[in-house]
Amino acid sequence: MGTFAGGTLAWSNPRVALVSTPDFLDKEWITCDRATNTLYLIYVRFVDYNVTGAVLPDRVEIMRSTDGATTWSAPVVLESSTTDALEMPYVVVGPAGEVYTLCERGLDEVVGIAHDNIADLRFDVLHFAAGSAHLVDSSRDGIADSLTGGVWTAEINAGFGLRTVPATFEAVR
Repeated sequence: MGTFAGGTLAWSNPRVALVSTPDFLDKEWITCDRATNTLYLIYVRFVDYNVTGAVLPDRVEIMRSTDGATTWSAPVVLESSTTDALEMPYVVVGPAGEVYTLCERGLDEVVGIAHDNIADLRFDVLHFAAGSAHLVDSSRDGIADSLTGGVWTAEINAGFGLRTVPATFEAVR
């Protein structure tokens, strides 16, 4: 910890917030509520990783200290998964002291969201990159029922902005 006294920064010895022999603790992120000097520590716990080497289950946990990291609260599990990789947890404090957390699920989450959006046909074709195609609205409800007119490549928005589709395809709803 570093403290300022009389315009001089003085460092103290490191303080240990948590130790786990069987688990691997990774991707630590710490932030401070400057109004209350409360510290928040968020991290991913790879349960039993040091024993089995398995990367799942994962848990995102958070702890807090109200006394300059001398003591820490017990970990609180924010997210747990036995099937998805949990990556890069973040914690921030808002202007009114509210605590926000975010955790990425890595590629598993991106693929899942894209799959769900495409499976539900909740995507917007924004740009035909090559070839030609026609959107057909046979029911005249304002929603395309099929794409016809040949094989084509396109850029689509599947929930993550405009992306090039790395394949050629035809589609029918």
